[in-house]
Amino acid sequence: MFKSKGISFAYVFISYLIALVIGYFSFRWFHSSIESLFWSMLLADVMMTTVVFVFSVIVRNSSIYDPYWSVIPPFILTLWLIESPYDGIPWHLVLVFVAVCLWAIRLTANWAVNWQGLGHEDWRYVSFRNKVGRFYWLVSYAGFHLFPTLMVYMGLLPLYYAVSRINQPHYTIWAIGLTLSLLGILVSFSADYSLYHHRRSFRSHRAIRRGLWKYSRHPNYLGELTFWLSLYIIALSYSRSFYFTGIGFILMVALFLGYSIPAMEKRLLQTKPDYTDIIYSVPLLIPIRTPKQRRIARSRLL
Repeated sequence: MFKSKGISFAYVFISYLIALVIGYFSFRWFHSSIESLFWSMLLADVMMTTVVFVFSVIVRNSSIYDPYWSVIPPFILTLWLIESPYDGIPWHLVLVFVAVCLWAIRLTANWAVNWQGLGHEDWRYVSFRNKVGRFYWLVSYAGFHLFPTLMVYMGLLPLYYAVSRINQPHYTIWAIGLTLSLLGILVSFSADYSLYHHRRSFRSHRAIRRGLWKYSRHPNYLGELTFWLSLYIIALSYSRSFYFTGIGFILMVALFLGYSIPAMEKRLLQTKPDYTDIIYSVPLLIPIRTPKQRRIARSRLL
């Protein structure tokens, strides 16, 4: 049944539609009781995550959660904007909203293009399932559903403060932040595009060496982190007192450098025979080579 990609997409669509409806009414109920926009949205976010988790358990596939990272932030920002104290949403916040939507569309589209359907589960989930056995679904809810939800929510913290108080931004800093967000989206899109074609080429058994991947081992993660950094800069344009909202970006960096990138590097070393050479010659994230990497790169050209 779930070998059909169409049925798989329909299942995910229904799952998220139900989650969004429950999330909206949960937010309204919590907001009428708590009044705090931040906490009412967070509780609704946890409710939506739990709904998606239930749908994951039904088909025994944690990959149902994968698009949550990109689908939910525009929904959260929409509710924040609706409840903002502004008398009409100002144009500078509209453009920030557009940037978030562009980021979400790019990331969701990349998931949709590469997703193989409910008959396939991400290798990271499979690895943990084999390690923890009967405790897997507890680990899945806490580690693969709830934890990323909280990370993304903290990443959106700068925008919460940007929309919850009436402030005019410092337009130079605001423009830098918005430009950086678009740059992050462009970098991620370019990396995704190159990787998509590489996976369908005759050299797919080898590590990718095309496009931005020649200069960074993980340009997709670089683009993603650039986007989250841009939200912090945008928040600072509204008030320097929002400096503490950078905790979201710091947590994102910790997640990517502490787990996502090391786990991917380990897998690539196991699956790509030439990846050791890539490690020695291509920078990890920021495209700045060490002296040793420059020497190795030059030697490959000779």
